[in-house]
Amino acid sequence: MIDGGLAELHTHLGASVASDILWSLAHEQGIALPVKDYWEFDRLVTVSDPQGVQDLDALNEIYRWTELIQSSPLAAAPTARRGSRRSSCASTR
Repeated sequence: MIDGGLAELHTHLGASVASDILWSLAHEQGIALPVKDYWEFDRLVTVSDPQGVQDLDALNEIYRWTELIQSSPLAAAPTARRGSRRSSCASTR
């Protein structure tokens, strides 16, 4: 949390959308992904280790893709409507 009680929105918004929804949104927007397979994409945008990521660069790489996919007006409304991940606010499984 940031002073004043504001949440760090990268984590709460960027990590709140399920991988299958991000996958669909990326394709609907014509975003060229670095992977062709859904399961590779899931690994690209998910922190799978309960201990977190190796470093800030690794976390930024995940946010790079989640923010790119979710940042357009086309994606913002469906992202909000389609629901959240099954896990906590951090992208963990």
